[in-house]
Amino acid sequence: MRLKKLGCTLVVATVASVTVSIVASAGTYPTRLANAGDSISQGWDADDVPHSQVKYSWVQGTSSVIDSIYSRYKALAPKITQDPESVFGAEMVGGGDNFAAQASRICANKTPPQHVTVLFGANDVCNAAQSDGPDPTVNMYAPATFTGAFDAGMEELESCLPTGATIEVISMPRVDQVYVAGMAKSSWCPEIWSIATVCTLVTSEPDPARRALIGAAVDTYNQALADDVAAWNSNSNGKNTAGLKVVTDWKGSIANGFTDTSLGSHLFNASEINTVDCFHPNEAGQAELACNGWVNDPDGSGVESACFTQEGN
Repeated sequence: MRLKKLGCTLVVATVASVTVSIVASAGTYPTRLANAGDSISQGWDADDVPHSQVKYSWVQGTSSVIDSIYSRYKALAPKITQDPESVFGAEMVGGGDNFAAQASRICANKTPPQHVTVLFGANDVCNAAQSDGPDPTVNMYAPATFTGAFDAGMEELESCLPTGATIEVISMPRVDQVYVAGMAKSSWCPEIWSIATVCTLVTSEPDPARRALIGAAVDTYNQALADDVAAWNSNSNGKNTAGLKVVTDWKGSIANGFTDTSLGSHLFNASEINTVDCFHPNEAGQAELACNGWVNDPDGSGVESACFTQEGN
């Protein structure tokens, strides 16, 4: 049975991991937030402690150091609540905690949110098996598989979110660029990556040209996701009968001149990643992601160029 929908707006954002947000109708702020995503949204290792550190999460965090999406909304609407569903290790496509599964859990709540933020993709890339052949991306999901999984999650949300709700989708980071930041962070980082098997698709790849091919594949994912977001927002796919507002932070690739205009085109530097796994954003990195999310949120404000630093690159 289809639930009755009330006035709201849906927003979506893309990533090497992807992020989604939902917002209430014009003139009001949401009273309930939700997020779907992976370890980035869990604040993993953000304060250099090897565990989920949700208070330092860019989207659900409570620390003033981060000024998360939740904190920014709470300053505008003090009674706002949140229902975080992000899970360490989650993919957009595979596993029991993928986007569709998390979206289903969001819909199972008695009170659906009016704003949902979505960030997936890094694990989809990092979990791909390495290849000794000429194409290092051969074992990655096809872009159509990636967007198909996104559609499955969106269909879940479309069935339960209030009419006009917002979903913000954040683009996934370029994991090859995170590798560069880790190499600059410490000579110990490659040892950590080897011991902890961190994103071996790039960290075990010695050839920079092949790592760049993996990065280009991430760009392809982000662009395909942005195209899908546009189809949802305009209802050109015929699936958005609830009038959800779906948005993304992705504006284009680094190769096309869009450096630092979204999470997916950000050139991470050593000061933005932690010292535990040398791969996840630290507090400074999480704060930048929060800024990026808020700039691209329909209720937000700010200038994208002020979100990301380039110190050390």
